Amino acid sequence: NLIFKLPEYILVCFIIFLFIFYKISNNLKKSIKSFNLKIFFILFIIIFPNILLLISPYSPYDGLRFFLYLMPYISIIPSILLYFLYKNLKINIFKAPFFLIILLIIFFGYNFFSLTPYHYVYLNLFAGKNSTHSKKFENDYWGITTKKLISKIKNNEEFDTNSIIKFTTCGLEEKAQIKYLKNISDIKFKMVKNSEEYDFIIMNNRISLLKSEKLNDVKTCFKKFEGKDVLSIERRNVTLSKITKRVKNEN
Repeated sequence: NLIFKLPEYILVCFIIFLFIFYKISNNLKKSIKSFNLKIFFILFIIIFPNILLLISPYSPYDGLRFFLYLMPYISIIPSILLYFLYKNLKINIFKAPFFLIILLIIFFGYNFFSLTPYHYVYLNLFAGKNSTHSKKFENDYWGITTKKLISKIKNNEEFDTNSIIKFTTCGLEEKAQIKYLKNISDIKFKMVKNSEEYDFIIMNNRISLLKSEKLNDVKTCFKKFEGKDVLSIERRNVTLSKITKRVKNEN
């Protein structure tokens, strides 16, 4: 997640920094006291929590929220590199990496703003094709998109306003969905469990695991509750959340 969530230019900056660290160190250690030692501690702060994660029997969940404190430290290395390259642009060998990074920043900006207003679902090119992201990542794990998703119900003919509609959820906080549904004046609804018979399910692609299921059989909500997709929120060809109609002959 840490690698795939970082912008491409950040990852490239780390690679370039390591390759020309000797030159950067010689240039900056005169003006920055204990430069090499400070770089060591910055890298240690970034790497050490990941080492703990590798040896821990527990797994993190909900994306990067437990590791957001690393972002300022991760930003230091690219900042030093850009400063060094800019100060040495007169040297031809440093022009190519500098302008490469600038192009990648522009590329990142375009992709970032194309996700508006759901920027936290960003994934870089190394995560693979956009269409496969919902199968490999829990994208909208906070359920931010469902307010917009549920507001689309009033313009959709799949929802019978003359009868009580049974809704359920998967991967989402139910109280929030009830609040959004109450904002639709023409709809009558009832919330049920997703193990019961329902008409529509509101879901994101979080992992869904029942007590009776084995860990190696774990599935995301999208995979577990298949049916007719009637509404969805998408960005960059990635489905973030959707409302699916239950197929009546579904077990």
